[in-house]
Amino acid sequence: MITGSNAGGLNRGKGKTLAVQQANAHCASLKKFLVVRRFDSEAGVFDGTQSTTLVFSCVAEDDPEYTRPNLTKDPSVVIEDQRK
Repeated sequence: MITGSNAGGLNRGKGKTLAVQQANAHCASLKKFLVVRRFDSEAGVFDGTQSTTLVFSCVAEDDPEYTRPNLTKDPSVVIEDQRK
């Protein structure tokens, strides 16, 4: 997991780019490949900053998980059916 942040305005989105670059460099140093698990973004209410957390894995080229990513957002609401 790695976190990138930016000051907002014209810099919006640069935190995500920075996080991916750092994660990719880390995996390359291990001679492995980056697999993105998910992104979590949080925006500052008053100062316009944005923080992005990248959850990732480093895998070998022949690992079955080294495929096209299927990025989906985790649900923010869980509905439980309590009928019996």
